[in-house]
Amino acid sequence: SDAASDAAARAGQDLADLDDRLGDLEQRHAAAAVKADLLAQEAGGLDETTIRLDADVAAQTAGLEDAAERATLAERAADKAEQLRHHTAARADALERAWRDMQGAHGRELLRNVDGVVGSLMDLVELDPGWESAFEAAAGAGMAAVVVDSRRSAHQALDTLRAQGVTGAVLTPRDATSPGHEVALLPAGSQAQWVRRHVRARAGDDVAESVLDALVGRAVRVDGWDEAIDLSLERDDLVVVTPEGDRFAASGWRVRSQNNVVTAAVVEEAQQRAVAAAVAADATRAELSVSRANLARAQDGRAAAVRAADRQASQRTSTVADVDRTAAEQRRLGDELVAVRQRRAAAQQRLNEADAEVQRLSTVLPQLEEAAAAWQSLAHRRNETRALRQDLEGRHAG
Repeated sequence: SDAASDAAARAGQDLADLDDRLGDLEQRHAAAAVKADLLAQEAGGLDETTIRLDADVAAQTAGLEDAAERATLAERAADKAEQLRHHTAARADALERAWRDMQGAHGRELLRNVDGVVGSLMDLVELDPGWESAFEAAAGAGMAAVVVDSRRSAHQALDTLRAQGVTGAVLTPRDATSPGHEVALLPAGSQAQWVRRHVRARAGDDVAESVLDALVGRAVRVDGWDEAIDLSLERDDLVVVTPEGDRFAASGWRVRSQNNVVTAAVVEEAQQRAVAAAVAADATRAELSVSRANLARAQDGRAAAVRAADRQASQRTSTVADVDRTAAEQRRLGDELVAVRQRRAAAQQRLNEADAEVQRLSTVLPQLEEAAAAWQSLAHRRNETRALRQDLEGRHAG
């Protein structure tokens, strides 16, 4: 009975311990489930953020590539503009030097301040583009001449040149009654063009216009040698020139002048182009600076986007690892719960069996005690009977 009670007590204690263990496991398993749900939600949010950050990296990369391409194009444009700046500046300087050399030649500088001097021919005229060589050929020696406004001024200029022993040329306006500009008719079918129509006085100066009438009023330009020679032989009253600067006239023929016509208008145009090129170069340099600044911002933007994406990826990796660990913990706790529940069921079975044994023993114990008492009474009587027998046997033997 005591052994059964002890067994029942041990079974009850085991069951209580297992109940405590089971309660702890169930609480931990429930907490792990909650944590797993939270981590799953967090992982889902991180996935959405990852998609957004990856899209941002892609957009920043595209922006960086576009900014890099724009910066490259801007750098090329700036280099080209800088080359044009140097080229136009050098050309303007060269033309200005040539123009100043021409200004100093043939007594021009000497006559600059003589009363009645209008200026050098090249200062006073402007030409249509492409007509420079034809005009130079048509004007001949007049290219280096100084224009005066009257015959009196011409005499004074010539006296000045002679007194200084300097060679020079002077052009005066023609009389209104003198023959001149385009009075002759060209042969039928001729493709010749009057040179005078492609040259004009700057600012419409009447003196210069009159000088041009006299100087190139009978000059025509044709495209080729053959037509120039034929026209010159047919019309000795004309000066026939070609676009290349060949000159055919009754006074003689001259082929291909290698000298470029440098006028004040040409110099001013070259200077204006140089200034425009410088302004354009400065503008392209400014655009290049802006493009480089945009490129730097794009680089910083992409770097920031990449860093954010990397941090996000690291956080997501950590969260996924936590999800895996929590899932593993859930499985382990679940397995342990199953085992503890099985052990509890076994402990409950043992306790039930021990209680049944105790109950059974508590039922038969009074009977056993009566049997034991009867057994002791019988044993006592047997001992008494054995003693009486021995005594009787002794007496009988005596």
